[in-house]
Amino acid sequence: MSRTFYNRGLFAVAILGALALGCSGDSERSDGTGGPGPGDPDADGGDDGGDRGIDNPDPTDGLDGGYDGGPQDLELRLSPDGATLRVTRGDDLPTLQFEVTNHGRVVPAAFRVENGELGRIDDDGLFTPSGDQGGTTVIEARVGSQVLHTALTIELEWIQNGTDPDHPVETSSGGYGGVGGEGPGGPVSDELRETLDGEPIDDAAMAWLYPYDKTVFPLDLLAPLLMWAPGDVTAAEGITLHLYGSNFEYRGYFARPSPLAADADFVRHPIPQEVWEGATKTVAGGELHVELSLAKDGKVYGPIEQSWKIARGSLKGTVYYQSYGTHLAKNFGGAIGGDGRFGGATLAITPGAIEPELASVACATASRATAAA
Repeated sequence: MSRTFYNRGLFAVAILGALALGCSGDSERSDGTGGPGPGDPDADGGDDGGDRGIDNPDPTDGLDGGYDGGPQDLELRLSPDGATLRVTRGDDLPTLQFEVTNHGRVVPAAFRVENGELGRIDDDGLFTPSGDQGGTTVIEARVGSQVLHTALTIELEWIQNGTDPDHPVETSSGGYGGVGGEGPGGPVSDELRETLDGEPIDDAAMAWLYPYDKTVFPLDLLAPLLMWAPGDVTAAEGITLHLYGSNFEYRGYFARPSPLAADADFVRHPIPQEVWEGATKTVAGGELHVELSLAKDGKVYGPIEQSWKIARGSLKGTVYYQSYGTHLAKNFGGAIGGDGRFGGATLAITPGAIEPELASVACATASRATAAA
């Protein structure tokens, strides 16, 4: 996608312009207005690189020796062209050096990256990825009035064993992370991980319960709580969660969540929020695929599979819904236990929030002093 500029034609135009000025006998414009001519340094619209908030280096800098051409003889190239950078989450971040050459020699340039969420590029053209998401962006280089572009693709690989202590998740009235369940499991042993990576056994009774296949997810939502029917794999010892899509691949290994009773079925698990955000932002506009396998007694079962469509935009506004068991209000009697009262009210939640707010309640003694109208 890099562009090569040949401006020799401008040299001929400049000669013709000079001849025209010489015939006029003065520096007045040909329309007789008496204003500054095109060669006058006080003329409006002179090409000084523009006020763009960045310096536009002289493209002839660094061309001493071996090159006699002037600015009109530019042959600019931005490289590397169409590069791909693979990032492994948890490893040291790789870097990629960009440069602009003129007739094969490096010249100063002002660099910019289109999508700052993918990484940053310094004044010398060294790009460092963020490591949080993958995708494709554009690297721009300016040399004088010339602008060059090239595509850069970031591929993100992510392997996780157990919950990440660097990303604690809040528990609210909506449960763990606002989606409920027992939370994520801890790391698996080497032996269990080897089992999970082994050849799986198909269990036709295993099936997804939530989310639904082909669900369309906007960006910036809470990660869904995955739920499944375990089939014959009751009280599984661990799971592997595989998410993949364009420029993104994640594999997570999780033992049984600690709040889960020893003999209880392992039937739900959240996607870590930071993983969900990285996956959805990377594949936005495309599909995210998910596979789940269960391990027990030295065998692995599955995988069960689904695909979800990830929208390019976020959900806007507020979602209102009716609840007949909320703790945010107490306006009905007949509850079993406690003070015998429970809440029925309209609740409101905004995208990304981990718990709702009380929107309106009739004939209630609300647990909050005020309610949003």
